[in-house]
Amino acid sequence: MMGRYPPSLSMVAATLVVVVSSCASTQEDTYAGPPTSAGKGDGSTSEASAPGDAGAGDTVSVDGSASEAASDGGCVPKTCSQLGAQCGSAPDGCGGTVPCGDCPAGQNCGGGGTNACGTSSCTPKTCAQLTASCGIASDGCNDTVTCGDCPANQVCGGGGVPNQCACVPHSCADLGAECGTIADGCGGTLSCGDCPTGQNCGGGGAANKCGTAPCVPLSCADAGAQCGHTGDGCGGLLSCGTCASPQTCGGGGVSNVCGCTPTSCAAQGAACGVIPDNCGGSLPCGSCPGNQSCLSGVCGCPSGQYLCGSNCIANGTCCTDSDCSGLYVCATAGQSCSCRTSPSRVPIYRSYFASNGDHFLSPSQTEGPSAGYVDEGIRFYDYAGPCQWGLHPFYRLLNAASGEHFYTQDTSERDTLVNLGWKLEGDIGCIADSAVCSAVTLYRLVQPGGKHMFTADPAERDSLVAAGWQPEGQAGFVWSGK
Repeated sequence: MMGRYPPSLSMVAATLVVVVSSCASTQEDTYAGPPTSAGKGDGSTSEASAPGDAGAGDTVSVDGSASEAASDGGCVPKTCSQLGAQCGSAPDGCGGTVPCGDCPAGQNCGGGGTNACGTSSCTPKTCAQLTASCGIASDGCNDTVTCGDCPANQVCGGGGVPNQCACVPHSCADLGAECGTIADGCGGTLSCGDCPTGQNCGGGGAANKCGTAPCVPLSCADAGAQCGHTGDGCGGLLSCGTCASPQTCGGGGVSNVCGCTPTSCAAQGAACGVIPDNCGGSLPCGSCPGNQSCLSGVCGCPSGQYLCGSNCIANGTCCTDSDCSGLYVCATAGQSCSCRTSPSRVPIYRSYFASNGDHFLSPSQTEGPSAGYVDEGIRFYDYAGPCQWGLHPFYRLLNAASGEHFYTQDTSERDTLVNLGWKLEGDIGCIADSAVCSAVTLYRLVQPGGKHMFTADPAERDSLVAAGWQPEGQAGFVWSGK
């Protein structure tokens, strides 16, 4: 197939490989980077990036300037200062990353914009959200994402747009062409001039070389071209057709050959499920942890549910104790908040002193009887102090003159009695001011003579009322068991 001009075509192919390799080594430095004017540590931001999550339509700052070149032609990685990055990890402009430290206490990296300290929250972006198809890009917060490689005939940023694959056209000098029209390697053509009088293009023993020898034009088949335009070796141009979709001319990385380079899960921002590979096939991107669903390539929870660890649970159910309040805890994630079972409630004993008709309440079964009171057993339960979960101390006071004890959770009533000479004896535990966790009413009654009684037993209350005691409402709420 290559019999007519094997030396010249081989030279062109070799030159093309060298040129593409050279371009790839110098042009893959483009990237989406942090803002050139980073946000301040106090949460202010650069104009290019608002603090927090840059949602759809927001601009993620991109450093599109070329990397500085070393004296030997290599790439000099940029510093955090040159990138305007205060924290996190940022693209260094040479295909790597540079660590830029941590933020002060109380600030988040990305909270003030890309790689900037601030107090706002920030949601990292995927390659797809950044519209980055190659190279290393800033995620818009405090880290980088790797967005894949370009086809063999393209360079990341080669078209001047960071993180976008593009073909870099060759020059006549790159290809060693002295004359005629030749393909530029990117679907276009180059006009490389005419030969001196008396010489033929292609007559110099190689394609597009001037010389006096006759030149026999190549066909598309001779040139190994399936599509696009290519030189015929004698200064002319061949049109070799088009490719059937989804293939494109050079899409597989070889000029003038039909092909297709599949996309990657990272380039499409897909963390799960199966997506089209853009070449007529499919691409598996993994599964989701727990019972999460794959929603548009991202693991998450469907409407009406939220994430608890690695599992989705229904809105309105609890994930941790922080979702509950008061006496309620999250015993089982995904269930309603339930009443705590620890610590156990403590029993409150009641005893009676016949000589003055005083009723004595205590968490100790022996405190009353040791002072001459007759034990009446457990009357209700409450929680031991210190009082938590919205509970209140149930204060005990003594009238030294009459020997009567009185109980209240009302601090104003407590203070009034203390000012009248009653002695505060502390509290006997913690009670509620509502019927929380199956709490029952603790009734308060007063005898015509001024003595008070406290009971959680409705039958005892009714018996006392029948005997002439006056109900004074509720003293609070207690429990009938542990």
